[in-house]
Amino acid sequence: NNISQLGNSAGIVLDTIAPQTKIDQTPINPTNQSQAAFAFSSNETSANFLCKLDATNWLACASSTPLEDDSLTGATIFNNLNEGTRSLEVKALDLALNVDESPAQYNWLIDLTPPLSWIENMATSSTSTTVLVKWNGSDAGSGISEYDIRYKDNEDGDNK
Repeated sequence: NNISQLGNSAGIVLDTIAPQTKIDQTPINPTNQSQAAFAFSSNETSANFLCKLDATNWLACASSTPLEDDSLTGATIFNNLNEGTRSLEVKALDLALNVDESPAQYNWLIDLTPPLSWIENMATSSTSTTVLVKWNGSDAGSGISEYDIRYKDNEDGDNK
């Protein structure tokens, strides 16, 4: 008889649970930058990642680690992005080929067009010490959050 007295056994772990995906770091929203860096992670440390930028196909992308100073090591960086509303979806894929069916998603606005501003009316000369200035502006992309007003109060043209 050719039967082993020691016996053979093997343990098999059947993984049927999909990993979860989290986007850890994103560009600010809105932004005036055409480059975007992302950090993302999964609850399964050995997971790989797939990324989908806007309406493109899913492509393999690297995981990354956010650092304390908000910089990224191994970040996934997208360059030369066009102006407009952008969307990134990320999903994790584990070693058993389980895929996160609810990808993490981040939407942001890239606004590369500077706002317009103008003075609506202002007296060209006056003997008064009070001057009324009205201004306005527009930005179709992200809007105007504040105005930076500067004036000169003497003949030398010193800015105030």
